[in-house]
Amino acid sequence: MAYVEPVPHTLALREERSRTCGVTGLRIYATPQALTVANAVAAVLALAAGGLFGLLIGLTRAPSLELLSPDYFYAALTGHGVAALILWPVFFEVAAMVFASSVMLNARLFSNALGWTSFALMVAGAVLLLGIILSGKASVAFTAYPPLVAHQVFYLGYLVFAVGALLAIVNFALTILKARTDGVHKGSLPLITYGVGVAAILALLSIVSGLVALIPAWLYSLGWIGSVEPIVYRGWFWGLGHTLQYVNVVAMVVAWYAIAALTFGAGPVNQKFTRVAFVLYIIITFPVLGHHFLVDPSIGTDVKIVGG
Repeated sequence: MAYVEPVPHTLALREERSRTCGVTGLRIYATPQALTVANAVAAVLALAAGGLFGLLIGLTRAPSLELLSPDYFYAALTGHGVAALILWPVFFEVAAMVFASSVMLNARLFSNALGWTSFALMVAGAVLLLGIILSGKASVAFTAYPPLVAHQVFYLGYLVFAVGALLAIVNFALTILKARTDGVHKGSLPLITYGVGVAAILALLSIVSGLVALIPAWLYSLGWIGSVEPIVYRGWFWGLGHTLQYVNVVAMVVAWYAIAALTFGAGPVNQKFTRVAFVLYIIITFPVLGHHFLVDPSIGTDVKIVGG
């Protein structure tokens, strides 16, 4: 009988099933594929929830149908904003980050465990948010401007979701770094990965801004602090809400390039110009949240001019 050299335990742990895509020729590892699909499905479900809440908004404005009381208007409005403007774009962006850092670079994720932990936290946060909204204890509209205050679980759901998204961004960055240090990928990043990286930076800026607004609001809901300054909250909140819109825009542009490249083998006429255009999103996007304050008397004219 032939002797078979035993595989070291540590080596066996590092092995991961993979396959080669018959269309693109890319090497796809099992966990990144599962994570991409999981986040993409969660994104579609969040978008569907946003659409359902939108339908409920309409039903509250159709009293002749007698299907839904007008009292549910603000609950439906809150759910529509949270699901369609927060949950949907962030879940989709995380799916893109996993795909762009692993599949596009033929690399393993930096940490599969970190990827699943991120996903679990985001799902938990989403469930907390939608659950408390459906209970009627968070009917504060999407913006939740103070002195309006929701149940503490509403803000906790936001914070749990944000921590999960931050972990996904960390895993994305470390996966790219690992691909370079391991020699799996050399040279410039593919345009798709580069564009998703820009979206990840915008997502990071928006999440940090949101945390600055929502942590004091959460403490206020718990009764641990006496008040939240409305104008400060509004400024930081729109650093979250407005910037996330551009995360979705960048992700959409990346998706166009990805479809063209992976399906037809097409690409931009000038790669450098395209990369510069992506960077401009970072430079220009964040300041323009000022247009949300054009009629706010507590904001100076100079700020309104820059933001407008």
